[in-house]
Amino acid sequence: MRIVVVGAGAIGSYLGAALAADGHQVGLLGRAAYVARVRARGVTIVQGGVERVVTGVTAAERIEDLVTGEAEAGFDLAIVTVKTFDTAEAARLLQPFVSAGRGRVVLIQNGVGGDEIAAGLLPPSALVTGVITAVVAVRDVAHYEVRGKGGGLCLAPYAPEGAPVEPLVGMFQRAGVRCRACPDARAIRWSKLLLNMMANAVPAITDLSPAEVYADDLLYALEAAAVREALAVMRAAGVRPVRLPGYPVNVLAWLLERAPQGLARALLRRMVGGARGGKKPSLQIDLERGRGESEVTYLNGAVAREAARLGLPAPVNGAITGVLESLAAGTLERSTFHRSPQALAERAAAAGWRG
Repeated sequence: MRIVVVGAGAIGSYLGAALAADGHQVGLLGRAAYVARVRARGVTIVQGGVERVVTGVTAAERIEDLVTGEAEAGFDLAIVTVKTFDTAEAARLLQPFVSAGRGRVVLIQNGVGGDEIAAGLLPPSALVTGVITAVVAVRDVAHYEVRGKGGGLCLAPYAPEGAPVEPLVGMFQRAGVRCRACPDARAIRWSKLLLNMMANAVPAITDLSPAEVYADDLLYALEAAAVREALAVMRAAGVRPVRLPGYPVNVLAWLLERAPQGLARALLRRMVGGARGGKKPSLQIDLERGRGESEVTYLNGAVAREAARLGLPAPVNGAITGVLESLAAGTLERSTFHRSPQALAERAAAAGWRG
């Protein structure tokens, strides 16, 4: 199969390398330093203590150097792993090569909203919603480590008229990637959102580690309130939490709403530790790198927007989103919230939180 990976970071490189090692023709779209490294040495993946170098891949800075617009060329599959706020740009790159019935696009992203952005630019029937729970850490340029054994990939057709995803599932499985088909795109997208919300935005805002956040009573109360708001939104929207590879999100949701607070807190702490794999939260990394945008817009922000549409309160998610978006844009000083749980709690209280 002819495959192009758009946004070849840790996840895209891992999946692309696995598919290339299984005999597929894979092109990786990346920046200059990445492309130079891949061309010189291939992609290195460390998994289960074993290091593998995959050289049978192509890398380029321009999509035109990976695919052509001729009818007999193009690609069979595009794997998009860019940040959600870069979805429109990725979709525009793919537009000349995707038409109804030719070329499928798998969107492997965090948060809610990227599918809809892509569907406004590409044929919805060509889109596949994907979420991944594998933890892939960066060791160096084009050098990655897959941590843990329980993570994997879930795929679902974005549109009812989309082709079945089982052939793609089989392709990933044969390449050694744990993968399964799911019937409900919204369910897997919102279930992954629940995981991505936990100890992500709050550490980014306060410059505290996830462990420090969960050790602080006030910040834990904010975290728990944000998740409860998300669960209320999902329930009202008719979206049920589902099990993802390595993460029984449906069971987690049930326990968070019904278990004693101490048990729920211990469970969340354990889940976050497994999901992060020792890595800094993604929102914290992006903020430290000075990116002008934040994926919080599609995580806590998605909860706040859907709550507003449904007429539900979501003050904590709204406050968290507003603060982190402003920090990313540079309109708020990071020092205001640095190691200050009270400063963030005051913002949430002003928005209506009664924690």
